[in-house]
Amino acid sequence: MSEHNEIDETTQELMGDPQAVAEFQARLTAFAAQLQAQGIHSVEVKYYGSSDEMNGFTAHYFNADDQGLDIAPEDLEDELGELMDTAIELSGHDQFWEGNGGTGTFTVSASGEAKIEHSHYEMNEKTTDYAYRLGVAGDEAGQLPGSEDLEAAGGVSAWRIKSTMPRHAAQDLATALAEGLRESGFSKAYMQYTGAGDEGHTETFRIDDLDGTQTDEIADKLPEIKGYEGFYEALEALMDHCVDANQHFDWEEGDGGCGSITLTNDGGIAFSHSYYVEEASEPHVVVWPFEAPAPAADYQPEPSM
Repeated sequence: MSEHNEIDETTQELMGDPQAVAEFQARLTAFAAQLQAQGIHSVEVKYYGSSDEMNGFTAHYFNADDQGLDIAPEDLEDELGELMDTAIELSGHDQFWEGNGGTGTFTVSASGEAKIEHSHYEMNEKTTDYAYRLGVAGDEAGQLPGSEDLEAAGGVSAWRIKSTMPRHAAQDLATALAEGLRESGFSKAYMQYTGAGDEGHTETFRIDDLDGTQTDEIADKLPEIKGYEGFYEALEALMDHCVDANQHFDWEEGDGGCGSITLTNDGGIAFSHSYYVEEASEPHVVVWPFEAPAPAADYQPEPSM
């Protein structure tokens, strides 16, 4: 581990009281001596937590050949847990279990070295963009997907396939919407949706004039679309179809997702869908022992309680 003993400036800033670092390293040396006395070469702790709780703490002990030892020394567990907590705090990740939480590994060897590798969980947005073009004969790549595509993909339930429009129906609906825009003197329609925690809804609906400016004067201009209450409901149905036909089922559950559809009067369709994924960040690694950073000239330690 010694090749990692140089710490970066950010970690130095997080260390706080240099005296705390020195005390930790003294405790680390004493704990390493206990490992040696019991014939243990190293111990590795895996931990994780979220939503204000430490959810997991598992220790594994190893011999000099890195073979696992079938032991759980009770006289070491308490001190090991306290060392881990201090290491997490000294590396700047105190209270890692709050919010989305974090996870990591804390390793101590009988030689007196220790390493913590800590990652925090973060919500990342994953986006997929789709583009379709109506009225292009023979261009299957530009056609809207349909229920037959779900069936061909496999692994999709029969009721989902049945509840999704076939390709020709989706094409007919999109064509009617595009023609309605053109005949009413509008250039494009835009709709956005969002949801999480088992609830989803349409958030934005916009119509643009031929010059590309947004207009609010649409109530009496938008055409009726056969089979739907109005233009809004028909565009919403097409948007919902794009969600299902591209297998973004149940997008509003859990951490949720969002997306949008843009339909132009010449038959262009842009559909975008995003969903959120909880991922662990790249681990922040700190290794002990190292020379504790000198305190700043104006540093004043906090008074002990």
